[in-house]
Parts: sequence; structure tokens; C-alpha cells
Amino acid sequence: MVATNGTFRRRVGIATRRREDGSLEARCAVEDDFHHFRVLLEARDGMLTAARNKALRSPNTLCAAAGGRLEELVGMKLDPASAAVFGQTDQFQQCTHQFDLAGLGVAALAQERAWRSYDAVIPDRQDGRTTACLLADGRQVLCWEVDGMTIEGPAPYEGRSLGAGF
Repeated sequence: MVATNGTFRRRVGIATRRREDGSLEARCAVEDDFHHFRVLLEARDGMLTAARNKALRSPNTLCAAAGGRLEELVGMKLDPASAAVFGQTDQFQQCTHQFDLAGLGVAALAQERAWRSYDAVIPDRQDGRTTACLLADGRQVLCWEVDGMTIEGPAPYEGRSLGAGF
């Protein structure tokens, strides 16, 4: 998904299926102006058995190689919390976008959710301000009012810096 009319857009899509042999598969992708990554996850008996990546477009050369470290997730128990991947390996040795995709894919596999899409929509700033919104499956689930690098609202995000991590 690319920026149009002065708006940054990012799309994440996760599709899962149960194969004929009983194993599960998640195909995950993220795309915006700078990134296009794909992650394929496979699972059996509640455990991740394979994790592969494909870097189709990345802002730097390290992303493709770092994505290969997703294999460190193999053997983890499927968990409906996408953050469970943080307990399996060092996030700082990973490509952020591909690691986040893997977390979302693991959660989708644990829930056997057939499809999920996320769309981030952020209009260009006017006088340093913008509204950043997130849609899940086409439904708005979050909107932040942002001034500079600070989230002004709503609670509980108000006062947080976009540059300090969460």
C-alpha cells in the first residue's frame, strides 16, 4: 500500500489455513512505500515448525538477512498474544517489521483466525500535527492525535513519545 494524496498508508495482512495433513500455515505481509516483507509460518500440534521470510523491498540491506533470524522462533508454543515472540528470541537481532509480522502470524495460528488485515493511515502533518489511525479488518480501532513526536490522546497513550518505544 503506498502513500496517496499526502497520506502515509501501511497494510498488514495475515491469512491462515489448515492443510490437509493437519498442519497450519500463516502467510503474512506488510507493505508501504519503503517496505514489502512476507513471512511464512508453519505449525503442527501447537508448535511453530518453520519460519521463513522474503524481503521484496526494504529500506536497507540488513533487513533481508535479519529476517532469516526468524528461524529462532521455531519450536515456540503457539500463543494468542502476538508479543509472545519477544520471550522466544532477542528482538534487537531481528528486523522489526518481519518480527512483528511473525508475532501477528503466531497469534493468528493460535486462534486459527482465517484472515486479518490492519491498515495504518496517517495524513501529512499540518503545523506539526496529525491524526494517526489504525483499522482492523476495515474497522477503526485506534486514533491518536499527534503533535510533533508526542501523542496527545486519547488515554492511556497521551503524553507518550513516538520515539521512545512502547
